[in-house]
Amino acid sequence: MTTTRQLAAILFADIQGFTGIMQTNEENATQFRYRLIDAAKQAITNNKGFIVKIDGDGILCYFNSAVEAVWAGIAIQKSMLQSPVIPLRIGIHLGDVMHDGKDIFGDSVNLASRLESFAIPGSILISEKVNDEIRNQPDLKTTELGLYRLKNVQDPLAIYAIANEGIKIPRRNQLQGKGKQYSKWKETLAQYRVKYWLPVLLLGLVTLTYFKFWPDYQNQELKSIAVLPFDATAMDSTQIFLVDGLSEDLLSYVSQIRGLSVISNATMRRYKNSTLPPDQIAAQLDVTNLLRGSVSIRDNNLRIFTELIDAANGKSLWAQTFSATFNDIFTIQSNIAEKIAEVLKARLTDEDQAIIRRVPTKNTQAYELYLKGRAFYQRYQKPDNDSAIVYFKAAIAEDPAYAQAYAGLADAYAQKPWLFGSEPEWFDSASEAATKAITLDSMLVDAYKAQGTILYYKGQNGAAMVPLQKAISINPNHAPAIGNLGTLYFVSGKLKESMALQKKSAQLNPLASPPLQIIGWIYRLHGRYTEAEDWLSRSIQLSPFIDAYRELAITYMITGRSREARNLIPEIVASDSSNPRVYAIAGLVAQLNNEKVRAKYLFNQSLELNPQWHEDIYATAPISLAQLLREDGENERANVILDESMSLNMGAIASGSTDFDPYLQLAGIAAIRGNNNEAMQWLEKAVALNWKDYGYAGICPWYNNLHSDPRFTGLMAKLKKEMELSGKKLQ
Repeated sequence: MTTTRQLAAILFADIQGFTGIMQTNEENATQFRYRLIDAAKQAITNNKGFIVKIDGDGILCYFNSAVEAVWAGIAIQKSMLQSPVIPLRIGIHLGDVMHDGKDIFGDSVNLASRLESFAIPGSILISEKVNDEIRNQPDLKTTELGLYRLKNVQDPLAIYAIANEGIKIPRRNQLQGKGKQYSKWKETLAQYRVKYWLPVLLLGLVTLTYFKFWPDYQNQELKSIAVLPFDATAMDSTQIFLVDGLSEDLLSYVSQIRGLSVISNATMRRYKNSTLPPDQIAAQLDVTNLLRGSVSIRDNNLRIFTELIDAANGKSLWAQTFSATFNDIFTIQSNIAEKIAEVLKARLTDEDQAIIRRVPTKNTQAYELYLKGRAFYQRYQKPDNDSAIVYFKAAIAEDPAYAQAYAGLADAYAQKPWLFGSEPEWFDSASEAATKAITLDSMLVDAYKAQGTILYYKGQNGAAMVPLQKAISINPNHAPAIGNLGTLYFVSGKLKESMALQKKSAQLNPLASPPLQIIGWIYRLHGRYTEAEDWLSRSIQLSPFIDAYRELAITYMITGRSREARNLIPEIVASDSSNPRVYAIAGLVAQLNNEKVRAKYLFNQSLELNPQWHEDIYATAPISLAQLLREDGENERANVILDESMSLNMGAIASGSTDFDPYLQLAGIAAIRGNNNEAMQWLEKAVALNWKDYGYAGICPWYNNLHSDPRFTGLMAKLKKEMELSGKKLQ
């Protein structure tokens, strides 16, 4: 058989911990392997590559172009990062290979394999040769990770990581593979330690100081932790909520440590009863440490076992069993948090320590009632939310000074009008409860988060920022406050700031869909539609969030893919058939596709499910329905709806709303009625409040009468230019 030599870009990939996954859950391992093979075949074919071999969980392939190899790697890795996440590592090198028609071999193949061994799950590592080939590609981003001596490779090699959106970038202290970091001074020291003993000694002292003190500071910023839901042992099933609540509260204590990045409760709840091995969970969450444990409660006696694990090697860093009465639960939780800070050498300020050591309530019955209320609230369903209110009130009756119970009550009250269509007066009750919580405990993060969220729901965006910023200053790891503040920046037109906060929220809460939805929305506003579609699709895969469906449908329509938008309608309705906003969004998609009968039906359904629509400032279905009624000659009913909508939005502006939505709705009402001058005035006021959505305005049915107006087209062109310019700066 003839053997030929050629220059090729070699891509090597494998699933980290595949053997352990196979031993733990053979079915999952098999599904992971098939997913990898399917994604790899598609990406390699699309980028003109060639598969050499598929060996168990590993894939070896080559390309004639380094650029195509990297794009294939990105496509494969992004597919693996979709839920459920597959911990894939990829290495790419460019060099000579020997090809015998069936296999490739040579030093370059071995080097690609060595690179892959240094990668972390979700990352793509490349050699300097590959980096040189792609450095002039504006859509490919890389970052240098340093020099390394790879096993059986003579010269040190510079390793780079692909830094494109969605691809994980290893930290230097995470790189552990077949080789070691290259340190020129160490080799020089070995060669010249006798001849140049004094300079070397001085250099050694300086370096010793660096390695003694600087890594502690550096690693302090890099450490991350996930608190797994604790196991319940030897307990009545009716007490399981206590174990779940204790786990979540312990996570809240740990999140107060500023030197740590702590994965949120919302994500960690997904791992309850998980059979995944710790290293795979750590890889999915991209954390360096895991805390796990178990709880047993018998009568008033409490026993908690905790263990802190180094995720990289599975080594136990610390373990301890606490035995006490249930009355001592808060002391135990604070002790665990402080011990974690000590073991991980994380910064714990005096203020943080004071917050961690505080006792929320001395009444254990009140604490149990609060935990029951929180468990119901987190189901986000109307009957459960009502049950949560009952339990929060009962906790307050047991301890009238229990600030955390008031904060929970504020959250539950606010959900009634926001999610379930109840009267807006519930916002006032929510605000009173949040204020009471802050009065009782001025350092309670959840209370400030609730207060800020309520103000946002009421359209008071500027005022809402203050308590949310306060919440984050108290606890920089509080994902809900970070996400909510990011949303406020978004609706205030501060898109760059919003993007940064939403990405941080997504990092702390990787299984939450809203941050991904807003990131996708921001990309759409900037005209970066491919990235928008990617983030929005990922959001929907995590959870069928209605706003993500809306934005994905709008993205499809703007890019001329009306059929794909129309195909979303059944999915949108199925996501929550009891929610009036779901029918409003489904109706919008139908209207955009000129399916007027279907749209009219869906808008009517929305109004039927929201009988208080004339008090709901965020209800868009009435205006859209009125437009269709006018087109069908039903002017009387249409005008009644438009008049009520106009009164509602004018009232919102008069009451101090700083949201641009009322102005957009008033512009829509005026445009539908043919009052173009008035419509343009409202639109310009919306722009003054940082509204920037030129893309949607160009297809929005409300503004049909404006689409040929030079004032409208001129304003949209100005916004488009502004957004495209700022879009180039988005990371």
